Amino acid sequence: MESLVIKLSFFDAFFKVHFTRTSRLTYPIPLPTTVAGMFGSMMGLSRKEAKNFFSDFKLGASLTEGSKFSENEESASYILMKKRVRGVEKIRILNEPEYYIVIAGKDVKEVEERIEEGISYLPFGGQNDHFAKDWEIIGRREIFKSKEISNYAPSSWIERIPEGTKLQILPVMHDLSSGENFVFVLDGKVHLDREIACVDVGGKSIALYNLANFRMVGEWKG
Repeated sequence: MESLVIKLSFFDAFFKVHFTRTSRLTYPIPLPTTVAGMFGSMMGLSRKEAKNFFSDFKLGASLTEGSKFSENEESASYILMKKRVRGVEKIRILNEPEYYIVIAGKDVKEVEERIEEGISYLPFGGQNDHFAKDWEIIGRREIFKSKEISNYAPSSWIERIPEGTKLQILPVMHDLSSGENFVFVLDGKVHLDREIACVDVGGKSIALYNLANFRMVGEWKG
């Protein structure tokens, strides 16, 4: 099985943490459901087409080795409990993040060819008011099994965290383990208690997952 890797950067991004309500947190790295939406946008697929097309693929993402981003806190008005109540909620915005987004499967050549012909829509950074800055096809990579990863995994799978690794723990809607928490690697790597499908990009082992393991909020939202 081969994978296709694309480098994608944004002016800013916001990937809503599913469980937050009055304080809107962001995932630092897009989840597989969001990655599917990004590839779907570039290929010009409708939501229904994308859901069917990517059902047998593995997907994942990681920060690039040169990515330098910060989380910025902003305010926004909101409506509470269907009543027209104005207030202020804090929202975390990622400033200038850059990612490797990866898709793997038997039809990955078709994905690459369709994107090379010209993308239909630039993917958004989680929501349609966060715009893509640049994109580049890195190329195809072979899939391998590894216990060492540099993006994300269920926290219950973590066996060891090397000194100096920077990470964030956030809840994710998934069925990979009994606990909801995921570990997101911002810098460095973690060692798992099992091997998982990965692709190596720039010395980073990016773990890949099936969409079926993640619960979608709406369609193609991370």
